[in-house]
Amino acid sequence: MWSDVGSAPIRPEGSGLSTSRSVLLSSQRSQSSKISCDGAFKGRGAAIGVVLRNSTDCFMDGIGKRILAVSSQYAEVAAVREACLLAFATQLRLCTIESDNQEVIKLSTTEGFLPGKFLLL
Repeated sequence: MWSDVGSAPIRPEGSGLSTSRSVLLSSQRSQSSKISCDGAFKGRGAAIGVVLRNSTDCFMDGIGKRILAVSSQYAEVAAVREACLLAFATQLRLCTIESDNQEVIKLSTTEGFLPGKFLLL
């Protein structure tokens, strides 16, 4: 179990997704996974964090980086977007993405509507 995590590439902050991630998770793809994401905002600075765990709740991958944001809601939306990109990059078949921001969850489940201030994400 931890041997898989040990083979995960180490990336500097903000370096983006690695190309070896899908190989790391290839044996886990048929099981359900969970991606937790969160955004933080203070003044003109913001950061997001995304953590991928497998069906047994073991850490598989994570991303943390600073971003430019104009509000805490913008940072939360950016975190959910990064979680979706991680799910896509790892080719997960069954995945739950969780966020602690109810408004962002409502926005992500509203079909065909996204406020203009988030269209640049």
